[in-house]
Amino acid sequence: MNSKARNGLFSKGRIRPCGSDRKYDSRSSRVSITRAVGSRGSDPITTSRPKKARSAYARMRYAKIASMLVICAAATIVVSAIAHASVDSEKVIAQDLLPPYNLEGFTTDASLVPYACDVTVTNMRTLESCTTTSYPEDGYYTIDIQHALPSAFIVGDPINVTATNFAALLIGWNEQPVPGGGSMWMDVTLNGTWDGIPEFPTVIVPIVGMLAVFAVVSLKRRGEEQ
Repeated sequence: MNSKARNGLFSKGRIRPCGSDRKYDSRSSRVSITRAVGSRGSDPITTSRPKKARSAYARMRYAKIASMLVICAAATIVVSAIAHASVDSEKVIAQDLLPPYNLEGFTTDASLVPYACDVTVTNMRTLESCTTTSYPEDGYYTIDIQHALPSAFIVGDPINVTATNFAALLIGWNEQPVPGGGSMWMDVTLNGTWDGIPEFPTVIVPIVGMLAVFAVVSLKRRGEEQ
């Protein structure tokens, strides 16, 4: 190393920094170091999140929110079902503790000939029904309406008993209010026409008329297509 290089390196007994990023101030013993700045003018340590990463994060966040809503809805349904089942079970237990109330009678024609029938018992206040059958030997039927009807009954409710024998085209009905006590008797007289139920003609006539109109329209359309 020549004398000029040595003088350059060791100027006035101080070590002179080498490189373009170090600046030596002759008026001060401090060495200033400059940091290269990126073209964007931001700290290289701080990095921006790409758009794809942000969209993926948003999708994951929305998926978590949706799953939480689904879980909450399912939990609400389960809790409601359990509460409803508990109420129903309590209602059934309370009804089972009630004493039986037997409804019984005979299903016969006007000549007191017994017939086996399908017997439908309806509480006309609640419109709830239960069914049983009568015996072919004597036409006797019995049913505990306290436990057969879903909501049982209260004294004074009108109870309708309708008996039908489709093989013999027989039908009959009877209706009475529920009296106090532990049982009630209600016979049903069958006849050979469907006039046994007063409401039947008012229901069947419109139905037959609608069927007739439908048949006429169908025949007319077939004639036009041919």
